[in-house]
Amino acid sequence: MYELALSAADTPGPCPSGAIGSTCQNKATDTECRLAFADDPIVNDNRVSSNCMTMKFFAEMCRSRCLSCCLLPEYGCSDEPNVVPMSCADVKKQNLCNSTDPVLQDAIQRGCAQTCGLCSTSSCKDMNGQYCITNEAKCKCADKVNNCDPNYCEIPAYKYILEEQCKKTCGKC
Repeated sequence: MYELALSAADTPGPCPSGAIGSTCQNKATDTECRLAFADDPIVNDNRVSSNCMTMKFFAEMCRSRCLSCCLLPEYGCSDEPNVVPMSCADVKKQNLCNSTDPVLQDAIQRGCAQTCGLCSTSSCKDMNGQYCITNEAKCKCADKVNNCDPNYCEIPAYKYILEEQCKKTCGKC
């Protein structure tokens, strides 16, 4: 078995709060994460093992243990909890983040996007929830790359590749 240098949870986590930093799941197993980062993070004080800053590969595999979930695009926004009738923590505990109810899904997308890891997803904005169910591809339309520029969408030299890579930006959903 491997033995790694131990370090106390004495380093500030990279997110604004430990609660935000711990919202995602680790990619590695809990056992592997405890091996790399023996000291439990102190969520209330937003403190992590200093190994989280030096062992970057393992830290990316153990984001919840290193309180760094906010660095992922899907957790990099803010919650607006007044949009939902319960706390975002309760939404997550009750497994409502992936609700199939169109009205609840829209409220959770707007109200608890960070807690549920929905920041980088788009939500259907149509008033008729049935439309979203029957036209799911359009409602979940997204760009495949991050640097889409709408000014290039109609330029013939770029048009066809952008229609594939930048569907949302170019309005081709």
